[in-house]
Amino acid sequence: MAQALATLKSVEPKVMVQEQEASTTILAAATEVTIVVLTPRAK
Repeated sequence: MAQALATLKSVEPKVMVQEQEASTTILAAATEVTIVVLTPRAK
């Protein structure tokens, strides 16, 4: 993961797009974690 991030950051022209993609990925992961955590409690 760290290697991939380093590779992404080394490509200057696409930094903004990659940051947006990273934010989207983080939000998606956080949403998945929230769903996983809340689902057992809902039962």
